Amino acid sequence: MSNLMKPFGLFKRAFTNPTYYQSYAAYGTSGFFLAIYFCEWKTVGQYIPLWNARYPVDSE
Repeated sequence: MSNLMKPFGLFKRAFTNPTYYQSYAAYGTSGFFLAIYFCEWKTVGQYIPLWNARYPVDSE
């Protein structure tokens, strides 16, 4: 059988290969920050340094 008949073999090899873990972490982190940027997620963005300048703090 060819590899085209076993599409999940690619995923199995990709998830069990530890050399790709750094790439997965980089893509996941950048995807998370892009989601916060596009959604303007204030509850999380206010705790990120330099990003929280967008949200003024009301001091009472």
